[in-house]
Amino acid sequence: MSTRTVVIEGPERLEGVLHEGAGIGGAVMCHPHPLYGGSMWNGVVDAMEEGFSKAGFTTLRFNFRGVGRSTGRFDEGAGETEDLVAACRFLKGAVNARQFLKGEVSGEALAASPGRMEGWKGGRVGDLRRLTLPDGALSEARRERGLCSQPLLGERSESLSGEAPQAMPAEGVLNPNLGRFVIAGYSFGAWVASMAPSRVAWVTDLFLVAFPFSSYQTGEIRAFPGRIHLVGGSLDDISPLDDLLALHRDLKGEKRLKVIPASHFFEGHDGEISEFILESFREKEG
Repeated sequence: MSTRTVVIEGPERLEGVLHEGAGIGGAVMCHPHPLYGGSMWNGVVDAMEEGFSKAGFTTLRFNFRGVGRSTGRFDEGAGETEDLVAACRFLKGAVNARQFLKGEVSGEALAASPGRMEGWKGGRVGDLRRLTLPDGALSEARRERGLCSQPLLGERSESLSGEAPQAMPAEGVLNPNLGRFVIAGYSFGAWVASMAPSRVAWVTDLFLVAFPFSSYQTGEIRAFPGRIHLVGGSLDDISPLDDLLALHRDLKGEKRLKVIPASHFFEGHDGEISEFILESFREKEG
């Protein structure tokens, strides 16, 4: 499984790191507050990425606008939510395109989805003629199949026939062969993660670490119809345990809770977050 840097095109140009998984699904990870040193290179984000990668997910971590090499500036959460929506679209496209070009899902299955790709003709990989893919996804697949020797960095779309490609719609559904699409976030990133599912129809799970109850409301979490996984520290004064337990108690759908004896920063307890992800997401054998 390869790991590569990617550029995510949206309202801003975001840097990210894509790690290809075993085909279980996709997981996007959001980092803590940009104004307090938060970036995708954070210990808790590392722990989430490790857990989801071990569980077989293709993972995408990225920097919000204004962080690292991402363009733009901090936008109080509104722009960061737009960044996350762009990242989700990128990862969905990368997962679907990779599975399609490897022959693991048929053209008919993609064409039959509500987010069908106009211009699709035929049902086999060899019949692919016109298809618009996210940045880098087609280059990676073409390189593996011997169609080019180097990735075309920063490309947005490609046509195998040389014709002008048809546009892939922004919205759609995940490859039907893949079970789950997770948005995960830590602290400020957990709040942003909770804001995106109303705009990203294919999300199946939220994985929220140290949601900052002292600063943000939980209405979007309560409205999310999918599975919700909550992680908190018993010594956390930014994400108070009482608020975490109350939220968990009030959620009506499928939910999981992990309380760790740690502060908001989980020093020395990162591994427990990874283990909880494996317990929650790894496919059961047999």
